[in-house]
Amino acid sequence: MGERFAVDTSSLLILAQYFAPFDTNQNLKTKLEKHFENNNIILLASVYNESKQVKKGLVTQSFPFLTENRITKIENQIAETTHHKKLDEKWAVDAQKRLLENGGWYEKRKQEYIKSADFQLIVYAQQNKLVVITEESSAKNDSKLFKKIPVICKEEKISCENIVYMLEAIQISVDIS
Repeated sequence: MGERFAVDTSSLLILAQYFAPFDTNQNLKTKLEKHFENNNIILLASVYNESKQVKKGLVTQSFPFLTENRITKIENQIAETTHHKKLDEKWAVDAQKRLLENGGWYEKRKQEYIKSADFQLIVYAQQNKLVVITEESSAKNDSKLFKKIPVICKEEKISCENIVYMLEAIQISVDIS
């Protein structure tokens, strides 16, 4: 196995919504579980917690092997990194940042982002040379304060792909017959 992956909530949700229902022979679930066990696919605690809250916990219902025992906790590892400076200088959307700087709102939102799954996914993937797996696009940012995952990954030279890429790379197919 060459590449290792850090998977985002959006990709886990795609797996649960559009792949798992067709996994009649349990091939997808069995192989995914093996790759999570072998740490070829990394599930960060922040992504796991976010996944439990989306679509009434569909991800953890569809993949019951995704448990507290399977997650990677990293909050303390990235508490003080150079990435905090990058938030201010490169990752913030300038127009949104200027709007929020008055009244201290920018700092509050920045601290929330540092605790987010997106920030932790990017930083952890960069530190560990992982491929980020997300379904986010590089399209317009919808008035968000920080750039989208694929945009940041491109700027930071972090490999960023979607779930289909990962499934092909780890040779998982879903038989829909």
